[in-house]
Amino acid sequence: MQKQHIQFIHKITSPRAGTGVESLAWSPDSQFLASASRDGVVLWRASTRDELAQWGRVGYVGSVAWSPTGKNLAVGTVVYRSPNRVGMVRLWQFPQADSLERSVKKKAMCEACDPVSAVSWSPDGTRLAVPLYRGRVSVVNVLDGRELFQYQTAHSIATKDIAWSPDGTRLASLGCSGFSHEQELTYLVTLYNLSDGSTTEIGQGTNYLTSLAWSPDSARLVITGSQTIKLWNGASGHLVDISMAQLGGGSAVAWSPDGQYIATARGKTIHIWEANTERTFSVLQTNAAYGAVECVKWSPDGQSLAAGDADRSVHIWPLESMVPA
Repeated sequence: MQKQHIQFIHKITSPRAGTGVESLAWSPDSQFLASASRDGVVLWRASTRDELAQWGRVGYVGSVAWSPTGKNLAVGTVVYRSPNRVGMVRLWQFPQADSLERSVKKKAMCEACDPVSAVSWSPDGTRLAVPLYRGRVSVVNVLDGRELFQYQTAHSIATKDIAWSPDGTRLASLGCSGFSHEQELTYLVTLYNLSDGSTTEIGQGTNYLTSLAWSPDSARLVITGSQTIKLWNGASGHLVDISMAQLGGGSAVAWSPDGQYIATARGKTIHIWEANTERTFSVLQTNAAYGAVECVKWSPDGQSLAAGDADRSVHIWPLESMVPA
């Protein structure tokens, strides 16, 4: 029997008003899914939709990322400590992967001045990249919480997304710069080379950029914006292709682990593209009443695509259920 699209509701027991699902993270074995909204994190068993745990009252949650080892879930938050706000990364540790709801240990690390809107694990799971204040990025040793180094990006105002290349040699961060209310913001992506510390800026312009994703071989980078979807060379920073720009833009993007497909979201629609031909493979629709899709994430085994929307719904489509367009 063919598996079908499933949907479940992300709901935090919290006195605060609810917000949409802004970040998703799969466990490395593709069995579990973490969904995050501004008011907390919910942990699910993906195949059954069973809620295993939820963590509210942890501050304003901006992102979640599961470590490659499966033993840690990094949660980027901001905590209000009157009169200031403090960005923080919390690690939820899972010593026993088969009983996550009973084995959670919390560990706080890496304080920042701004909300932590994105976090990214190194491929070996030993380091964590965390955007800090005014375009700085901190790379932290996860074992002891010690900062290894910082580097400066061109995002003088905010960093929205960050991703470690699968080969571990580069970091790509997406953000904006500008210095006054009268000055139009500039959006761009900074590529940081870990071997020599050099940086390259790409995609610079006034078009609002939303998300980025590496190809599994680290050769290409796809960047989405409110009016564009473009492919870039991950090493040189040169533009490769703009064929997908015909769609008009996207709010979120994810590259499948086998490199075959790119998923981009716009409104309530998700387009699945063939990465090598840039032809549409399938078109998925959510049944949300109002909310647009805010994040998409392929499972590590490549067999499912998850999406979170502004209506607080989490959707999962098995690959075999995607009907060719």
